[in-house]
Amino acid sequence: MTKGREQSFRQIAEQYVDSRKTTASPISLRHALLALKTVMPDCELSDRELIDLVAELAVARGRSVRFDALLEAGG
Repeated sequence: MTKGREQSFRQIAEQYVDSRKTTASPISLRHALLALKTVMPDCELSDRELIDLVAELAVARGRSVRFDALLEAGG
């Protein structure tokens, strides 16, 4: 994967996190994964890499995270 493509995946994930305006509710990693895979069907990142990216971005922005995607995947 090229650096440019990786950066664009990160930017889309950042946009997703930033679009979740309600800070009272945690960001669902399951919903984030579904949304990102919908807008990036050719994403070269694994599901786990996308989940980790969204969690990292959310925490960096002071948001709480619901790790529901990991629970369903058994990891």
